[in-house]
Amino acid sequence: MAQNTAQNTATARYSEDGFQTALEAHRQGALDNAVAGYRRTVAEMPQHVDAWGNLCVAYLALGRAEEAVAAGRKALALRPDMAELHINVAAALKSLGQLVEARRALEQAIALQPASAPAHINLGNVLRAAGQADAALDAYELAGVLAPGDIAAHSNQGLALKDLGRPEDALIRFRRALAVNPGAAEVHFNLGNTLRETGALDAAVESLNRAVALDPAHLRARTNLGVTLRDLGRIDAAIDAFDGAIALDGEYADAQWNRALALLLAGDFKRGWPAYEWRWQATAMTPRNFEQPLWDGGPPEWRTILLHAEQGLGDCLQFIRYAPLVAAKGAKVVVECPAPLVGLLKGCAGVSQVVARGAPLPQFSLHAPLMSLPGLLDTRGDNIPADIPYLNARESAPVELKAALESAAPEGKKIGVVWAGNPEHENDHNRSCDAGCFAPLAERSDVSLYSLQKDAGPGALEQLPQAVDLAPFLNDFCATAFAVSRLDLIITVDTALAHLAGALGRPVWLLLPHAPEWRWQLERDDSLWYPTMRLFRQSQPGDWDGVFQRLSQALTAL
Repeated sequence: MAQNTAQNTATARYSEDGFQTALEAHRQGALDNAVAGYRRTVAEMPQHVDAWGNLCVAYLALGRAEEAVAAGRKALALRPDMAELHINVAAALKSLGQLVEARRALEQAIALQPASAPAHINLGNVLRAAGQADAALDAYELAGVLAPGDIAAHSNQGLALKDLGRPEDALIRFRRALAVNPGAAEVHFNLGNTLRETGALDAAVESLNRAVALDPAHLRARTNLGVTLRDLGRIDAAIDAFDGAIALDGEYADAQWNRALALLLAGDFKRGWPAYEWRWQATAMTPRNFEQPLWDGGPPEWRTILLHAEQGLGDCLQFIRYAPLVAAKGAKVVVECPAPLVGLLKGCAGVSQVVARGAPLPQFSLHAPLMSLPGLLDTRGDNIPADIPYLNARESAPVELKAALESAAPEGKKIGVVWAGNPEHENDHNRSCDAGCFAPLAERSDVSLYSLQKDAGPGALEQLPQAVDLAPFLNDFCATAFAVSRLDLIITVDTALAHLAGALGRPVWLLLPHAPEWRWQLERDDSLWYPTMRLFRQSQPGDWDGVFQRLSQALTAL
């Protein structure tokens, strides 16, 4: 008996020494070594609650959430009264997307320790992940009261306020967090992102630079710095920022993708098109999975190639111009596109068949995403296929549409207008303007205004009482094309209508935000893609007044 007791004591001492070694490895960031040490400890001392608890934390840091949950629950079986263990298990459950169970674990932690700021912060994180930003904000604010010096309480309030569409209030919280800890790189990162959202681009660059200086390995900070510099038109600096992130991790898709957009914006198509293929890894876009191989741009040898549309309607209208080039190489071209475009695209040269997305596909031998064609066909700034029109309007249209087009006074130019794009677009708050911006134009005696705006929204048309509303008669893109072909000029923000007018060869004035999409390049008032298009750019973020002043002057000069 005495010998067994001595052996047990020696084992316990050895296990405790191993635990301390694992703990030191954990402190130094050697997580794999820490995990190995904790596992040896619990193998020898299954009742070692601290080893189980720390094993949970180490697993979570390594991204091994399922194992973290298992280890945490082993610890809880030994000490169900420890709030910290419930918090750690909840964090692991959250990373697995098990938000209901995570919330339940945190509620248990709060029941055990109501004044635990970490418990309330983690509850806020779970609520925010569940889309309950209001409730998350309440949890973070309570944490801030319990622990005024806790930087996460203030910073996470800012994140919740951003979710709620209150960026100015979010800025206050981020700055409050930095007053607690000026060296918090993640808070500088969040501050910079929010400043960019409010249009304070120079200040955003300063904050993001600070985040990178504090944490040079912060890939998201480097990437968002590049995005903000790109928005400012500082393309070389933006590419340097993206390259800095890529040097740290060549597979970091977000940096690769944004670098591609910067290259294309600068007109560097040689490097830009190959890099554009990173869109499949960096965005929510999912590549199509067919048995047939991707076309590599080589001779199709009279085989059938399926060209499938991707992204928005405007993208499809812009890049369908490549269908005749593919056909000229000796392919039979089948196009799959969104249903609203089927009728219009049937008239595109080189296209043998058009199929609505979701409908059964005919037989084909090869396939290609529509927006990969510029790269496959080696497009440069001087060889963009811009022979217009490459789409054509039908001669027939509903009687009601024809009547509406003739309803305005015959004198003056007939101008079609669009002021808003898809509200779901991530940049819609920058690229769309208010209908009232067109009001001075509507009052001119030398103009008859026609609204081509779909889903105008409450009160929008009331700001343009002189305008003829064509939207009720625009049931498909064929009808819209007919209307565009009968108008003298189209003035629109960056929407599919701009591409439609350009593809039809109609005069179109495009109103662009200060940070435009890559396809419009920088510092030019013409378009590489559409010879009949004129670009009107904001000189400062949000400056639609300046755009419309220049537009009015240009209209007078016609």
